[in-house]
Amino acid sequence: MPAKRPPKASAEYRVAFARRLEAARVAAGYETMRDFAKILGVAEATYRRWEAAETEPNLFHLQRISKLTNVSLDTLISGERRTLLAS
Repeated sequence: MPAKRPPKASAEYRVAFARRLEAARVAAGYETMRDFAKILGVAEATYRRWEAAETEPNLFHLQRISKLTNVSLDTLISGERRTLLAS
């Protein structure tokens, strides 16, 4: 039996994520999508689709974006800043 595909994110979520992605890129000093795409190792057209809320990056690219922009995955994905609780 083939694995089930995860549900697609709602349009509202994709737009909010795209705005956070753009804000993180610009705040980190990457003025152009072209420059950031090159550093990420993706085609400019692919990155443009992420910021246009047409598609979303995979986990590998989300991790790279997080490191390059110094924005946590929680903040990129949900817009919320969370702290880890000590157990």
